Amino acid sequence: MSNLCGCLTIVCMVRIVRAMWSENSSALSVENGGAIMNKHRADKQSQQQLVTKWLKDFDLEIKQGADPTAVWLLFAKEQLDPEDQSQAWGCAIAKPAGLEDRIIVQTAYSIESHLRHKIGEMTSQDRTDLLWDIRMNMLRFPIATSGLSEPLEVVNFQALIFNEAVTKTALYNAIINVRNSHTWLSWRLMQEFGERPSARDSRFFVN
Repeated sequence: MSNLCGCLTIVCMVRIVRAMWSENSSALSVENGGAIMNKHRADKQSQQQLVTKWLKDFDLEIKQGADPTAVWLLFAKEQLDPEDQSQAWGCAIAKPAGLEDRIIVQTAYSIESHLRHKIGEMTSQDRTDLLWDIRMNMLRFPIATSGLSEPLEVVNFQALIFNEAVTKTALYNAIINVRNSHTWLSWRLMQEFGERPSARDSRFFVN
């Protein structure tokens, strides 16, 4: 009888411990879930603040933007010629909504109407050769491009930094890469048509 009572006592204790563990685990799960969500919100805010600080360190003019497709959006501008305010280069830095595991750095190059007219006056073969020259040279830059097709009107440049790789150096390199690709296209058109293209505005887009 004593052995039976001892066994029942052990079984009851095991059931009580299991019940207590289950309740504590549920409470802990809810608590952790809230903590994770709060940390996620804080991470977004702190990442934006960190990027803003780094952009200031790069001596770029910063303006906060808003776009329904972005969690947050910043515009950065670099004055290329202190004596000519129209000569400036800019890019957008954003965390896209729905793609929150990354930051994108991007800019766009709009071909002026008179240059588009000159391109249109080229022979079909010359236009094709110019377009392929631009496409092949763009492969040298670690960025994504779009718009490299006829008619050549707007070319977009985009660099990605995934959250686990977000550093000051990574942001600087991404900005330099889109800037260099933008500059290369400007110089290539200058070489082709013998004139200095005007400055371009940055654009924000999500593919």
